[in-house]
Amino acid sequence: MKPQHALGLAVVAAVLTLASIGFLGYRLLEQSRSVADGVPAGLISSQQLTPEEGRAAADAVMRLTLPDLAGRQQAMAQWRGKVLVVNFWASWCAPCVEEMPAFARLQASTRARACSLSALASTRSKTCGPSSRPGR
Repeated sequence: MKPQHALGLAVVAAVLTLASIGFLGYRLLEQSRSVADGVPAGLISSQQLTPEEGRAAADAVMRLTLPDLAGRQQAMAQWRGKVLVVNFWASWCAPCVEEMPAFARLQASTRARACSLSALASTRSKTCGPSSRPGR
């Protein structure tokens, strides 16, 4: 390869690299701004709660009971002090159904750790985001 072509190729690669870094940085900044814009303060994060409000909210969640697959009530308090990942899903929601095998694999791989994964199914409404429509 001629030195002139090599230099030109290096300049093009450098420009493309810098443009990619700039674009990714811009996307990260925009994403962090859009999360906070227009969202009620209490829904952004618990960091905006006072410690007393945070404890009251956690206590309210821990008082909840939900039925398991056998219909037995399961108290949320059984997971107090543990990491709990809750996945809300519905059998009629295509993206929800698509992610369930991965969720089951994750659950199996974390079973021995101090982490619990639970999937809560919804049967109330048959509306989901636009990605649940066929052909999307």
